[in-house]
Formats: sequence, structure tokens, C-alpha cells
Amino acid sequence: MSSEGQHYGGVTYTPLVHNIRTKEVLRFHNVLRRHLPHGFTLIWDRHRPHRATLVTTWLAKYVQTIRVEWLPPYAPDLNPAEHIKWSHTKHRDLANFAPADLDHLGGAVVTSLVPAPAPRPVLPRGGLGPVKCTITYT
Repeated sequence: MSSEGQHYGGVTYTPLVHNIRTKEVLRFHNVLRRHLPHGFTLIWDRHRPHRATLVTTWLAKYVQTIRVEWLPPYAPDLNPAEHIKWSHTKHRDLANFAPADLDHLGGAVVTSLVPAPAPRPVLPRGGLGPVKCTITYT
């Protein structure tokens, strides 16, 4: 798997079989810097890898282009990640789901979380044709 992640429905993700660690946070930062070279803002909870010495040292090098906004210690209502439809995925889409392996589970989770693109309307090939209308001035 590439360090750039996989793409599905406009979302880039990297499935992991373990908890996020400092090295994944640093890899994520490097990908963001390549895609957003002029800077960005991170909105972070206080997860231990976000506060690791290696991460804070790395961020200090880019203080002009990367801004970090820390969420309060316990604020699930402010954390955008909490608003992902985890509950829907867990209790509906994947209820009683028995994956064959981790790849199967990862694909099913992503399929549940990422909405399918909306179908585009089909227009007639020749256009709509001439429209007859009358304009009346009063």
C-alpha cells in the first residue's frame, strides 16, 4: 500500500490494523504538506500521537504555514470526526457483518462511511430542442 493512501469517493484514506501512532501522524503531515504547500490548519483532539515530541518538533519547523487548533480535553461535540456516521455504520450497515478478513472489513467500512457519488442526470443527445414562447410587452 502506498503512503499516499487509497482513494474512494473523493476521500483519501489509509486503513490500519492498529491504533494510530506517531509515525502515521508524521506520514499524514508530509502528505498534507505535499498537497497543501501554502499551509493549512489542523483541528486536533488531544490524542497522544498528536502531542508526541517528534510531532511537535516537526510542526515547529513549519510554524509559518501550519496552524494547530487544539480542541478542549473532552469536547466530542466540537470534534468533526465524531460526526462521521460511525453509529449508522456500526449499528446498521455492518450489524451482523462477518468479514472474511481485514481487507474485506476495511472496504465495507469505507463503503458505509463514504457516500456514493450522486448520479448525473441524463440529457437527450440532441439537446432540448426549440422552445416556443411568446413575449408580450404591456
